[in-house]
Amino acid sequence: MEKRLRPALRPKAKPEPPSDDVLCRIAYNVRTIRKRRGWSKRELNRRCGFEEDYIWCIEVGLINISLEHIEFLAAELSCTELDLCWFLPGDPRFKTRG
Repeated sequence: MEKRLRPALRPKAKPEPPSDDVLCRIAYNVRTIRKRRGWSKRELNRRCGFEEDYIWCIEVGLINISLEHIEFLAAELSCTELDLCWFLPGDPRFKTRG
């Protein structure tokens, strides 16, 4: 017997891809924190076990990074996952409310 989802749990449409804004924030934050550590892209790739150009693809916003990879990056960069996804102080796109 096939299990049926309640109507409220059925997806109504194909999920939207992440906004460019989210990918740009992650790109900016990975690059900024990596540089603060004094690491090259190659070094961060090696530490995380990623393919050779993966960090470069993240830093230019070419790929939709998985949550699992955000977790790996946060662990290696000694920050939280939220640090990679939210505005960092100094980000030129950050606007305070006022």
